[in-house]
Amino acid sequence: MTLLVGAVAFGLIVAQFFWAEDAAREQISLLNLDARVPLLESATNWVEREKYCVPFAHFARDLDSRLSPKARVFVPGVVGSTNMSHAGFYFYLKNYLFPRDVEISLDGKSITGMDRFYGIPCSSTNVLKANGFDVMVVISNDVEHVISLTSNGVLSPE
Repeated sequence: MTLLVGAVAFGLIVAQFFWAEDAAREQISLLNLDARVPLLESATNWVEREKYCVPFAHFARDLDSRLSPKARVFVPGVVGSTNMSHAGFYFYLKNYLFPRDVEISLDGKSITGMDRFYGIPCSSTNVLKANGFDVMVVISNDVEHVISLTSNGVLSPE
């Protein structure tokens, strides 16, 4: 038991101090988190503050503040066995854009499996518009693109 506690303590020390300069591990370092305090204090609103914590949450909050409450949102590229890595984006948007309708399947009946989402994928703006969607949010290489399909999907100015 003592050996286990010692190993865990050693792992925490390594993560907090020795990897502090590693940009890939920035979020787990207490030293780097402490450097964010002035940035968070200088943020003028809660949407901007989110940028320093979880960048995609910042995108989702900003989209929520600028998008019509009646807009229907489609997120392509989540359905299928090779796209499960995009599930987090879908869950963030589903949460932050509530009560808007956020879908990943054209028929609105996506089913979650153990390793994939099942549904009808679509990336055609014309088909989405014909099915009542107002905006499409494309996530490619961790970069978000908002494509307005109708007047309800047009973002208000910042």
